[in-house]
Amino acid sequence: MNHALLLQERANAYMRSKQFNAAILALTEAIELSPDGRKSHCFYLNRAAAHLFLGNHGFAIADSERCLELSPRCVKALRCLAVCHSHFSDWPSAVRYYSMAVALEPGCMATQRALRDAETKAAEAGQSLGTFSSSTPALLLASSESSSSSSSSSS
Repeated sequence: MNHALLLQERANAYMRSKQFNAAILALTEAIELSPDGRKSHCFYLNRAAAHLFLGNHGFAIADSERCLELSPRCVKALRCLAVCHSHFSDWPSAVRYYSMAVALEPGCMATQRALRDAETKAAEAGQSLGTFSSSTPALLLASSESSSSSSSSSS
């Protein structure tokens, strides 16, 4: 097993014992060793989760976005982004990410409830969802996959 994966295992142990700062340090080291390797999206996702537990929503957003660049269909990263945007009361963005997660995992009732809550809060806050429609998540997913494959083919 390579050193980056060992660091991920160590970070997982830190997460289980709620040592989130230690987990972040271990995952940062794993990312430095393998910034775009086969499992790197997991490093970013787990570091995003640690940041989320610490209330570092901006860092959690950045790591979730990087995870999605590496793995565009990562539902956990989409949900993390939705939670972070909810924290900032950016309900249209939360709805967008929850909708994409529901499109990928339509049977997840918790995400469906969170989506409905975000839609309600957007309406209560007077935040327009714009031209967002039920077909939008599929279009967003297709767009993110094509941009991710074109960027990976150009490197």
